[in-house]
Amino acid sequence: MARLTGVNFSNALAFVRERFPHEGMVQLLARLSPADRAFLAGEIRDAEWYDLGAYLRLIRTIDATLGAGDLSLLPVLGRFEAERDRNTVQGLFLRIASPTWAVRLVTEFWGQFHDSGRWTVRREGETTLHGVLEDFGAADPAMCAELCGYIARVMEFAGAQQVVMKHPECRGHGASACHFLLTWQR
Repeated sequence: MARLTGVNFSNALAFVRERFPHEGMVQLLARLSPADRAFLAGEIRDAEWYDLGAYLRLIRTIDATLGAGDLSLLPVLGRFEAERDRNTVQGLFLRIASPTWAVRLVTEFWGQFHDSGRWTVRREGETTLHGVLEDFGAADPAMCAELCGYIARVMEFAGAQQVVMKHPECRGHGASACHFLLTWQR
C-alpha cells in the first residue's frame, strides 16, 4: 500500500472549502463512501502518512462532484495546493530559484510527501524539461492531472511565463512510466 502525507488531504479539503464554500463539502461528503467519510471526519495530521488510495478517491470525487468529471478540475486543485505550499520554507527557495531549479526542488522533495515514486528530470533546451515519474504507488491519471497544475504553478513562482505542462505518457493509460514535458517562456 503506497502512502502520502496528510498535508495532501488538508490541501484538497481546503480547496473545496475555499472554492466551493456554500455546498461543496456537503456535496463531496455525500458522494464519498461511508469509510472515506469516516476517515475524513477523523483527525488528519499533515506530517502523518495515509493511504494513497484514499487520496485518489478523494480527488476523483472532488472532480466528479464539483467539476465536470473529466479531470479538468484537478490541475486547478494542483495549482491551489502549490499556492498553499508556497507559504512554507519551500516558498523562500522558490522566490530565488530559476524555473529549472524549482522543478528539481519539487522532485527532490517528493519523498518527503510520498513513499513511492522516483523522479528523473532532464533539460531539453533552454526552456524545456522532461520529467519521468517511475514506480509511483498508483497508476491513475487523476494524480497526474493534479501534478501538472502543481508543477506549472511552482514554475510560475520561479518566474516562468506561459508555462505549458503536457503529459504524453501515463501509467494510467498503459505506459511503463509517467512522462511530463514542461515548456515556458522567460
